[in-house]
Amino acid sequence: MKDFNHYSFQKIDKMLKFLSRKELILLERKIKEQLSLKIMLEFKLTERVSFEYRGEEIKGTIIRLNQKTVTIIDDNGRHWNVAPSFLKKIS
Repeated sequence: MKDFNHYSFQKIDKMLKFLSRKELILLERKIKEQLSLKIMLEFKLTERVSFEYRGEEIKGTIIRLNQKTVTIIDDNGRHWNVAPSFLKKIS
Protein backbone atom coordinates (compact mmCIF):
# COMPACT_ATOMS: atom_id res chain seq x y z
CA MET A 1 0.00 0.00 0.00
CA LYS A 2 1.45 3.32 -1.05
CA ASP A 3 2.42 5.74 1.74
CA PHE A 4 0.84 3.61 4.47
CA ASN A 5 2.64 4.41 7.67
CA HIS A 6 2.25 4.36 11.43
CA TYR A 7 0.34 7.66 11.37
CA SER A 8 -2.19 6.25 8.90
CA PHE A 9 -2.65 3.17 11.05
CA GLN A 10 -3.28 5.35 14.13
CA LYS A 11 -5.98 7.28 12.23
CA ILE A 12 -7.69 4.04 11.22
CA ASP A 13 -7.46 2.73 14.78
CA LYS A 14 -9.17 5.86 16.12
CA MET A 15 -11.94 5.63 13.53
CA LEU A 16 -12.60 1.98 14.40
CA LYS A 17 -13.38 2.93 17.98
CA PHE A 18 -16.44 4.88 16.80
CA LEU A 19 -17.95 2.06 14.75
CA SER A 20 -20.86 0.04 16.08
CA ARG A 21 -20.67 -3.73 16.47
CA LYS A 22 -22.73 -4.17 13.30
CA GLU A 23 -20.44 -1.85 11.34
CA LEU A 24 -17.35 -3.69 12.59
CA ILE A 25 -18.83 -7.03 11.49
CA LEU A 26 -19.58 -5.60 8.03
CA LEU A 27 -16.04 -4.22 7.82
CA GLU A 28 -14.60 -7.59 8.81
CA ARG A 29 -16.57 -9.31 6.03
CA LYS A 30 -15.37 -6.76 3.49
CA ILE A 31 -11.74 -7.24 4.57
CA LYS A 32 -12.09 -11.04 4.29
CA GLU A 33 -13.60 -10.66 0.80
CA GLN A 34 -10.70 -8.48 -0.31
CA LEU A 35 -8.11 -10.88 1.10
CA SER A 36 -9.81 -13.82 -0.59
CA LEU A 37 -9.90 -11.96 -3.91
CA LYS A 38 -6.20 -11.09 -3.68
CA ILE A 39 -5.34 -14.72 -2.94
CA MET A 40 -7.61 -15.89 -5.78
CA LEU A 41 -5.76 -13.65 -8.25
CA GLU A 42 -2.54 -15.54 -7.50
CA PHE A 43 -3.90 -18.64 -9.27
CA LYS A 44 -4.50 -19.37 -12.96
CA LEU A 45 -6.46 -21.97 -14.90
CA THR A 46 -4.53 -25.20 -15.59
CA GLU A 47 -2.09 -24.45 -12.76
CA ARG A 48 -1.01 -27.41 -10.60
CA VAL A 49 -1.84 -27.07 -6.90
CA SER A 50 -2.13 -29.13 -3.76
CA PHE A 51 -4.16 -28.96 -0.55
CA GLU A 52 -4.66 -31.08 2.52
CA TYR A 53 -7.83 -33.08 3.13
CA ARG A 54 -8.15 -35.19 6.27
CA GLY A 55 -4.38 -35.39 6.63
CA GLU A 56 -3.83 -36.42 3.01
CA GLU A 57 -2.19 -34.23 0.38
CA ILE A 58 -4.39 -33.89 -2.70
CA LYS A 59 -2.74 -32.79 -5.95
CA GLY A 60 -4.60 -31.56 -8.97
CA THR A 61 -5.18 -28.96 -11.66
CA ILE A 62 -7.28 -25.81 -11.47
CA ILE A 63 -10.17 -26.04 -13.92
CA ARG A 64 -12.33 -23.12 -12.74
CA LEU A 65 -12.03 -19.95 -10.67
CA ASN A 66 -15.35 -19.43 -8.91
CA GLN A 67 -16.44 -16.40 -6.90
CA LYS A 68 -15.22 -17.77 -3.54
CA THR A 69 -13.59 -21.11 -4.37
CA VAL A 70 -11.36 -22.77 -6.93
CA THR A 71 -12.51 -25.95 -8.68
CA ILE A 72 -9.78 -28.55 -8.93
CA ILE A 73 -9.71 -31.92 -10.62
CA ASP A 74 -7.36 -34.20 -8.74
CA ASP A 75 -5.06 -36.79 -10.26
CA ASN A 76 -7.79 -39.44 -9.82
CA GLY A 77 -10.42 -37.39 -11.70
CA ARG A 78 -12.34 -36.24 -8.62
CA HIS A 79 -13.61 -32.63 -8.51
CA TRP A 80 -13.05 -30.39 -5.47
CA ASN A 81 -14.18 -26.86 -4.60
CA VAL A 82 -11.51 -25.40 -2.33
CA ALA A 83 -11.01 -21.98 -0.76
CA PRO A 84 -7.90 -20.44 -2.35
CA SER A 85 -6.31 -19.86 1.06
CA PHE A 86 -5.87 -23.66 1.40
CA LEU A 87 -4.03 -24.09 -1.90
CA LYS A 88 -0.28 -24.37 -2.51
CA LYS A 89 1.27 -24.05 -5.95
CA ILE A 90 3.33 -27.03 -7.09
CA SER A 91 5.83 -27.08 -9.92
